Amino acid sequence: MGHLSFLKRAEIESLGPPTPEDLEETGVSEVFLRDLSLRYVARLPEATSAAVAEKLHLPCALTEEILYRLYREKLIEMRYRWSRRAAIGDRLRYHLLTIRT
Repeated sequence: MGHLSFLKRAEIESLGPPTPEDLEETGVSEVFLRDLSLRYVARLPEATSAAVAEKLHLPCALTEEILYRLYREKLIEMRYRWSRRAAIGDRLRYHLLTIRT
């Protein structure tokens, strides 16, 4: 077995910015992220949490938090689609609610 080498602080920092763990760490207002998420849910053909997270460039866990808040406010609905081949982030589909008058 070879010698294990550890990265130095400068090498770690050169890899890129740290991944945000909560919405405040993004440096973007929550209202803006919610509006942008709504736009992606409306425009993506398969609006899964993984697809929206990819568009927002955020971790899937933070994106699901945003989408769940939109769901609680009754702006979107969640539909669960079972598939053995689908990853966990691809099983929930999000759709805009339509207002019928």
